[in-house]
Amino acid sequence: MTGALSLPKRGFKDMPKSLQQIEDYYISKGLAGEALRQALDKDEEFQTQLKEWREQVRNKYGVTESEENTYYLPKQEDYEILAKVKQLESVELNEHDRELVEVIKAQLLAEWRRPLLEKLEYLLEKYN
Repeated sequence: MTGALSLPKRGFKDMPKSLQQIEDYYISKGLAGEALRQALDKDEEFQTQLKEWREQVRNKYGVTESEENTYYLPKQEDYEILAKVKQLESVELNEHDRELVEVIKAQLLAEWRRPLLEKLEYLLEKYN
C-alpha cells in the first residue's frame, strides 16, 4: 500500500474490513474531499473490495462497464435507477413519460445540470 495509511487490525486478524470501515478510518484521521479520495485510490484493500462490489452490483442490475463509465453510480440505488430506466426505455412510452425517463437518466450523469438547464430553456421558450 504505497502512500496509503495502514489500517490497524481490528478484532479478528483475518476479518475483511468493509468499504465503509476503510473510508471511516481515513475520515477519523482527518482526511476529507480530495485528500480522502486520493487515500482511497491508493488503498489496495479498498480498491480490491470496490472492484468486487461493482462487479456484483453490475451483474445484479445488468449494467455494462461502458454505462458504469458514463454514469455516476456511487451507490447501489444508482445502479437500480439505471436498470429501471433501461427497462422503461425498452417499452413504448408516451411523450411525457419518455421525457420524464430522460430527465431521471440525466440525473445519473456527472454533468447532470446541463441536461436540466437545456430542458428548462426549452420549456421557457415554449411558454414565453
